[in-house]
Amino acid sequence: MATIYRYSNNDICEVTPVFYGDVAFSTFRAFGTVIPWWDHHLERLKRGAYFLARDHNWDSLLINLQDGQRQFAKYFQGREWMGRPTIRRVEANLQLDFYAWEAQVLSHTPQKLALALEERTRTLPTDVKGGNYKIETLGREWAITQGMDDVLFWHGPQKFVSETSTSNIFFLNAQRELHTPAIVEGSCLGGIVREQVVTMAKKLGLQIFERPIALMELEKMTEAFLTNCGQLIRPVERIGNYFFSSSNSLTNELVKELKLHITNLK
Repeated sequence: MATIYRYSNNDICEVTPVFYGDVAFSTFRAFGTVIPWWDHHLERLKRGAYFLARDHNWDSLLINLQDGQRQFAKYFQGREWMGRPTIRRVEANLQLDFYAWEAQVLSHTPQKLALALEERTRTLPTDVKGGNYKIETLGREWAITQGMDDVLFWHGPQKFVSETSTSNIFFLNAQRELHTPAIVEGSCLGGIVREQVVTMAKKLGLQIFERPIALMELEKMTEAFLTNCGQLIRPVERIGNYFFSSSNSLTNELVKELKLHITNLK
């Protein structure tokens, strides 16, 4: 586990963090001083602040967020690092805990996902990331005992797939159509990288469908991949008893396109 640091009161110190609870947060991968989609992360945190408390001190939180971002960029000296600014409700006020750690090397090893045994409904709004993550953590731990890397959750009587414990999911079919679960209450987070992939796919001329996807449809899909701000895009090899192509032609194309986009930001 990487050493985790917290920025507070103009100081960076090593900590044992408390990530979950009555909190809202956003996690990102930074490339030195460059944080892709930083404005999106700020908007997510602002929505989280409104969710935690109607009357809040967002302006002062924003100043601390920007200070933390600058100080960590200086601290990691051009290396890649992960950041997780976390807004926590303490009595009537909100406080910021800005955590960061050195990023692991991006991995494109395909993921293997276990299917959740029971329905899981997301309790937070689709544009807020936070909460205690108990179900997600237990689901991932159970998946690992099954020899898998993570768990894929589903919801509703038709077992519509939603997301893993940390990521949004996409599928490609034989017609080179891209499909991803629709963002509806109780299903999945509207991920920042998910949004970027939807935009990129349209620019590449791909047909993309944001819709409910039933588990039984997975047998018609040829490729699958996950998106989040830590690993960006990662291929999926297996979901339960469904297997996907190892060539990942479209997945690799999107990986290259996203890398190019980030390079242009630097």
